[in-house]
Formats: sequence, structure tokens, C-alpha cells
Amino acid sequence: MAATPLFCIESTASRRCLPLFWWGLLLAGLLAALLLLPEVASAQPPVTDPLGLTAAERGFLQQNRLFEVHVEPDYMPFAYVENGQAKGFVVDLADLLAERLGIRFVYRTDHTWDQALEALRHRRIDLVLAMVDTPERRDYARFTTAVLNTYVGLATRRDDRRPKRLEDFAGRRLAVVAGYWHEAVLRTHYPRIELVRYPDHLRGLEALAAGTVDGLVSTDPVLTFHIRRHYLLNLESRPLVSDWFKTTREGIGVRRDYPLLVSALQKALDRIDETELNDLRRRWLIDNGGASEGGLQLTLAQRRYLEELGEIRLAIAPD
Repeated sequence: MAATPLFCIESTASRRCLPLFWWGLLLAGLLAALLLLPEVASAQPPVTDPLGLTAAERGFLQQNRLFEVHVEPDYMPFAYVENGQAKGFVVDLADLLAERLGIRFVYRTDHTWDQALEALRHRRIDLVLAMVDTPERRDYARFTTAVLNTYVGLATRRDDRRPKRLEDFAGRRLAVVAGYWHEAVLRTHYPRIELVRYPDHLRGLEALAAGTVDGLVSTDPVLTFHIRRHYLLNLESRPLVSDWFKTTREGIGVRRDYPLLVSALQKALDRIDETELNDLRRRWLIDNGGASEGGLQLTLAQRRYLEELGEIRLAIAPD
């Protein structure tokens, strides 16, 4: 009499039975496959991050997807607000960075510059676009490398024939945008100039046009842009030559307790290619109210390298 198998597969058409030996063999094979799964998984090539982010940086960005960013209301054409919308070269660049990093920027357009610095200091906002790195600001902010290389300008009235050196403004009234880094430099190195603070460029330029002040110091392309846009025909702006005002390098300022955000932003910045930069330049800086960065067009990584390199000494053989 044949032994009855322990496991059978039945159907209406047939009855098929497997001996215990074969079921044991099948279970052993399944167990071996399960034990090999970790080795197979570890043998797969690791997923590479195109930006080279560390695990800590990726973890921070996964936990913090939304960041509040100040946009200066009238820093045209680099960053400004029009009909409640943030616009400009640096805003479009920031959008590219956010897309690459898988995060979102919410642009705050309701602060003056002075208010924005105070909000960053107290961590009520997370980033400030186009911000100059100064020792005072490092107490509450960290910075990427420069996203803008600009220069300081001095706006005056066309009919004012007096000398235009800063030393010649001693005893005269000079306008500044409240909180801009120029203010601290002027107070330290030109204490005899009477500084008058204005919340934005346009109000300072209107005061200059009316004769309330004798000049306004700020970023030269921004001054030129406003003079042309608002038809302030009795004003002009020219680059300011001074030992204390040289090329202005403006990066992205980030609240100091977010070092992983700064390092992630920097890696994304370094991988913005020349084609993308040229597209932004054509849109915002070339033939745009006369406000152009000018000079040789370099990638952000190339600019960073040259800044770190410092002085370059050349030897020229005489003929």
C-alpha cells in the first residue's frame, strides 16, 4: 500500500501530490535566496548624487523643504519686487538652485533691507539674496561665494560742478540705503560726512534730485537703472573710486545655524554651467537699463577659483 503524501495540490481535474522531500528542498532553496538578498543589494552600484551632497546635507534638505527668502524691493535688475512678485537675475538663479536641491523658496517681499537683516539675525527668515559678506554680518549669517560682482557708484546732480571725491563731501549730506554695507564704511572712514538714511533707492534719488542731499552711494548699476527708469534726468551715476570701495562681491546670506544649507547651496552653485549663466545674463543684465556686470563672463566656480587665487604676478620679457 503506497504511503499518503503529506502535501497535495488538488483541482477539479486532477490530484497532484509532492513528497515531503521535495517540499523540504523547495523551502531550503527559498531560505538560501533570502539569505543572499543583502549581498545582491550591496553588490549594486551606489546611487551617485549629481551635486555631490553628503548624507548629512541630503538629510537636512529632506527634513527642511521650505525656506523663506528676502528679496530686496528695488535692487534692479538683480533682485526686486514688481506687482508683488520677486524678479531679477539673482531670483532666477535662486530658483535654479532650489530646483536642483529639491527644495522650495518662498520669497518675502514685505521687508526693507534694514528689516531683512534684523529678521535674519533673529532667524525669522532663512536667506537673503545678494548680500555682501562683512565681519559684522558673520555674527548671524553664513555666505556662499559671490553670485554677483558689481561696483560702488556715486549719484549726483548733473549741475553740481563740485569735486566728486568722497573727501570733498566733508560737511555735506550724503544719502545711503539704510543697512547697506556702504553705511558702515562711510561712518568709519569718512566721519565728517553727514549721512542721511533712506529705506530704498528711489526715495534717496528723489531727495537728491530735489536738492535735499548732495549725493547717494550704492551699487552703480542699480543707481543707473533707477535714474533711467524713473527719468531722473538731472541725475547721473559714476563708479566711485576709493581705497575703501572696490569690486563688490555679493553672495547668498544664510542664517548662521544652517551650515548644511550653505554647503548644499554652494555645491549647487558650483555646478551651474556657462550656458545657464549666459541665459540669465541675456535676460537681465545685457542691455537692461544699462545695468550690466560687464567684463569677462566666467562660471561661478571659475570666479571662486580666481577669488581664492588672489594676486597674480606676471613677468614680461622686454624686446
